[in-house]
Amino acid sequence: MKKIFLQLLGILLLTSCSTKQNVLSSNSDKILGLWSEHWEPDTLEPENSINYVDTLYVFKKKNKLFIECTSDTVYRFSEITFSNDILKFTKENIIDPEEKFYIYYTMKYSEKDKEFKGSIVNSRDQHNNITFKKQ
Repeated sequence: MKKIFLQLLGILLLTSCSTKQNVLSSNSDKILGLWSEHWEPDTLEPENSINYVDTLYVFKKKNKLFIECTSDTVYRFSEITFSNDILKFTKENIIDPEEKFYIYYTMKYSEKDKEFKGSIVNSRDQHNNITFKKQ
């Protein structure tokens, strides 16, 4: 009985992970490629300012959108959507298995600047502005 329960639990977990569909709009090709992530200084809490730049690789596979961090391997990306020039996704820091830490991105593509501008909020309710620049 325990074995059957564990098998059912495993199937349920696999199915729940695969239901987070990536949503693509027809013009998604303009976001494919390498992007550098630039954080604005935190003026409210300067000690929390992020002073590094991650490079993210956005690619499409079987008509689904994926993101990988090329400069660090401690992140998992999920819930990726791109529609009406709005990119949304969740970035999970997986370095510490004892603490779940998420960053929620919402960014709009600017045709004029050829970059994404937007904001993040993390699981500690910290907010910041961010820009993605094409590499």
